[in-house]
Amino acid sequence: MVIFYIVVLFILSLVLVKSADWVVVAIRRLSESTKMGAFAISAIILALGTSFPELFVGITSALSGSPNLILGVVLGANIANISLVAGIAALITGRVHVQGSFVRRDVGIALLAGLLPLFLLLDRNLSRVDGLILLTTYAGYASSFFRKRY
Repeated sequence: MVIFYIVVLFILSLVLVKSADWVVVAIRRLSESTKMGAFAISAIILALGTSFPELFVGITSALSGSPNLILGVVLGANIANISLVAGIAALITGRVHVQGSFVRRDVGIALLAGLLPLFLLLDRNLSRVDGLILLTTYAGYASSFFRKRY
């Protein structure tokens, strides 16, 4: 039975790799047809799509009375995305060269966005007002791509 699960995992991993290829092509074509940069498309659409699992785990854990899971999922996913994704990409390709004026801006925004929930949690609660602050922060970030071309 273990071999069956390993084979299924391997096959699904191949499907995932091929799906990632399709996503890259789709983002490139979408950025060309909308005149938005690939960075902007991926920062808005792809980021939202990859956040859905954390979103649903967070909602489910809050509704089931396990709010500590929310912080664990959010922090764990952010750390994994930053370190694993960037690290593995750099290891495989040898170098990830990023260019453009958005780099400086978005690194600062990423730092602030990562610290904001922790700051809001100083009172050990995320209230509806805190949730509104976090959603407004993301909306402002996402809308900035429509004011400037990245």
